[in-house]
Amino acid sequence: SNVLAGATDDLIQGNTIIPMQKQNVRLVSEEVRISDDSKITAKFILENLSNASFTMKVGFPFRAPGPRTIKVMVQDQPVEVKKQLSGGKDEIYIKDKFSGFAYEMFVWDISFDAKQKKTVRLEYAGKWGDTIAEETAMYFIYGTRTGALWSGNIEKADFYVKLDKSAAQLLGNKK
Repeated sequence: SNVLAGATDDLIQGNTIIPMQKQNVRLVSEEVRISDDSKITAKFILENLSNASFTMKVGFPFRAPGPRTIKVMVQDQPVEVKKQLSGGKDEIYIKDKFSGFAYEMFVWDISFDAKQKKTVRLEYAGKWGDTIAEETAMYFIYGTRTGALWSGNIEKADFYVKLDKSAAQLLGNKK
């Protein structure tokens, strides 16, 4: 299946995608867009830095229960996505720094020719969080530390959040 669904919505959350196995692949850029109706689109450009062709697993880590739906496309083509815990045989293991539990992952395969760049796009939905320490707030969580697992430097990372009219007014934008 190209889209996975869960039983419940979770708050908007996400992480930069990760290489599940060590390969000489760089995350060139990342662009994340969060709409006022809680839809998230993330676009990543990956580059094979080696002279070899190979297929590797890529993962999107999340805290359970995770996004309600997810769709992954490589070069604008839908790919099969599976759900698993991080840290399978010969795979990178990441865990929650507070609970110590392994992150769950949506994973898929991606094939590269030598020196090839590929675009990966994720689409998923969540809901805005509404309390922080007993205070009413609208928030989302998006981790970027996972970007350090790729080879080389990230050239560019852009994040766009579209707020609804009432949220924009709260921030002082009267338009």
